[in-house]
Amino acid sequence: VQLSGGLAIALNDRSAISFSVASAFAASTRTKPPGGQESRVPGSASNTTTFNVGASYVLRSGWTFNGQLAAGLTPDAPNFIIGMRASRSF
Repeated sequence: VQLSGGLAIALNDRSAISFSVASAFAASTRTKPPGGQESRVPGSASNTTTFNVGASYVLRSGWTFNGQLAAGLTPDAPNFIIGMRASRSF
C-alpha cells in the first residue's frame, strides 16, 4: 500500500519547486512448512516514509534540469536520497 501527497509551486515560467511526503507499507511475509502451521517471518514488514523537496528549471535551449532531495522519516526508509535529472525536448 502506498500513499503520497505534495505541492508544487511555479516561481516563474521557467522554474518551480515542489514538496511532498510519500509513504509505503509492506505487510509481513508468511511461511508455511509442509504439514506445519502458517507463521509470520519476524522483521519482514516495513513502513517507509520520506519527505521530498525538488526543483526544476527549463533553459531556452529546451533542456530541463530537475533536482530532488529526500529525507527518510521512518527507520525503514533510507536516510537521504539525492537525485539529479536532465531531459531535452525536441
